[in-house]
Amino acid sequence: MPSRRQFVGVIGTAMALSGCSALESATSTETEQSVSTAITARLLGPETDQQLFDGSEVARVGEVNEDSGTVQLPITLTDAGQTSLTEQFRSANVSENSGEFEMQLLDDGEEFHRFGIGSDLATAIEDEEWNGKFVIGVEDRDAAEAMRSRLLGEGTETPEQ
Repeated sequence: MPSRRQFVGVIGTAMALSGCSALESATSTETEQSVSTAITARLLGPETDQQLFDGSEVARVGEVNEDSGTVQLPITLTDAGQTSLTEQFRSANVSENSGEFEMQLLDDGEEFHRFGIGSDLATAIEDEEWNGKFVIGVEDRDAAEAMRSRLLGEGTETPEQ
């Protein structure tokens, strides 16, 4: 049985495709942000442990928000990050068995969050219908704010999920 952390992460990534456009308000701006260069994201799964992207390939970390009772942290990758993640997902055949894969976030090699891959996101990536945006479902607002700060290099304390 999946843990609550895994369940919330799967919900967040499953909503990435359908909820992506709803995450951006009419007044939001897509400005580039400086993400900590110590941040990396890895794809973990059957016979798979490979880097997806690093902090230099994150264009934007959005504001923490809530949708249908789920706290979310939106992430937008650069074109290079989107290409890297897409290639790694395809080489690992994530769309065929997305439930067996997880994304792991690390700060200077230390894991601070892990979450499942939603089938909608995996399929969109495989079908070239993905725009480089996804959301991470987080258990509560405090944890999401701490994660956002950590991604932006503003702090290293992230509450356990």
